[in-house]
Amino acid sequence: MLALETVVKIRNDHFRDKVPIKAIVRKRRVSRNTVRKAVRERPTLTRTHDDLAALGRKAGYDSVRWHAAAWRERQAAEAPREAHVPLAFDPGEAFQFNWSVETMAVGGSPVKAGWRTSAFATAGWRSCGPAAGRAWRY
Repeated sequence: MLALETVVKIRNDHFRDKVPIKAIVRKRRVSRNTVRKAVRERPTLTRTHDDLAALGRKAGYDSVRWHAAAWRERQAAEAPREAHVPLAFDPGEAFQFNWSVETMAVGGSPVKAGWRTSAFATAGWRSCGPAAGRAWRY
């Protein structure tokens, strides 16, 4: 059985740092099956209680459960909530320019055409759309 510290390191590598399993195998010097098991396995309160008992702690299972619930509540309270950040621009501050080259059939033959669209924000209003039909053929 792996030490909890090793399992935590493997899980952090995989989930937090997005390290591939093969790289974790080389880095931690464990087998691929061990890494897969550690990634699939989810720590439970029973295992946490057993680990605490192995360390010599005299906590009961109910105490572990109570502390875990309190910890989850604190985490939920501290978690960032979704927020809407309105975009506000000074006149002439924001401008977007998009360029596209497309191939289309005109009269049965393929033709390349360029297309430009622009969007800008000025004094609280936005304009978006084709720039006055600016299309041209190559």
